[in-house]
Amino acid sequence: MHCGCILLLGEYARGICDARECRVWHHRKGARLDAEQEAEARRREAEQIRDAQVIRDRLGDDGASCPILLVPYVGSPLIPMPESRRQALLEHLDHIIEDAAVLDQENEPLPDEVDEGEPAILNGSCAVCGGACCGNGGEEAYLKANTIRKCLAADPDLDVEALRKRYLSLVPARSHEGSCIYHAETGCTLPRSMRDRTCNSFTCNSRRRFVLDTKAGISRGFAVALHEGRIVRYAFIGEGVCCWGSPFRKGSC
Repeated sequence: MHCGCILLLGEYARGICDARECRVWHHRKGARLDAEQEAEARRREAEQIRDAQVIRDRLGDDGASCPILLVPYVGSPLIPMPESRRQALLEHLDHIIEDAAVLDQENEPLPDEVDEGEPAILNGSCAVCGGACCGNGGEEAYLKANTIRKCLAADPDLDVEALRKRYLSLVPARSHEGSCIYHAETGCTLPRSMRDRTCNSFTCNSRRRFVLDTKAGISRGFAVALHEGRIVRYAFIGEGVCCWGSPFRKGSC
């Protein structure tokens, strides 16, 4: 299957030789096929939920033709913000502020950053997911020296101390456990202008596949959040429409 050798009789019965690289390849292929089959099963289930919701909400052909977008689900609890996290953020801010001063002294140019926002259809999908991409933010929140330089360059009246206080003031009272310090119930508490370019430009595989699989000009979709292989919530998104629902609740809100 991988090395192309002629199989012995016992190997032929298994469909694979005893070479380690072939066994690894076979295992990965099987896992990939299992994942693809699982995703297809969830997609079919999502289509059934979408079609039932279309009838319930009388959305007609506009709803029935909505492409499916499978996204992860953030189910971590919201917990009070411990002071240790605030302190860790402050230490990180002090560190990157020092680095920013060094870069300014060396006249290092700021990297180009284009932030044109995103279509509502993709913003809606992020709301259904809840922010899985924020999970690795930690106390550093992806903030870097160039993030500080960008903020200062955008507002000549802003000094370093005021910017530090602004970042600290935007830390929420409660955030998702194990996620970015700014990951609150309503999403990121930082305005886009204060986020790192990583946050403003990142596109997850789910959204990337959705964009590739749909034609230009699509104006509505049906986003479905999966957790441990189960559909936990869904919504029609785009054109100002966000009709929420859950398989565990009757109707939608």
